[in-house]
Amino acid sequence: MGPHLWKLVRDGEGGVATHAVFAAAVKQSALFGDFLKIAVGGAIPVTKNVLQALLDLCAWAVTWSLSSAPAIEADAKAPEST
Repeated sequence: MGPHLWKLVRDGEGGVATHAVFAAAVKQSALFGDFLKIAVGGAIPVTKNVLQALLDLCAWAVTWSLSSAPAIEADAKAPEST
């Protein structure tokens, strides 16, 4: 996890922080991602497509947050225009 994602974990609300950590764990660990696909997906076969979509969304969210964080941070630091 990069520094921008850590800021989400530190400063974000409970759900935001939880999702950030979960998404980072899935992206970082192929073993964890495979476990989720097999164990959780196997336990609930109807939702295998939903689980894959969730894993893909988590990976995308981490990538997006890391690429967008500098711009968001710059906007937050910019003085407000009146």
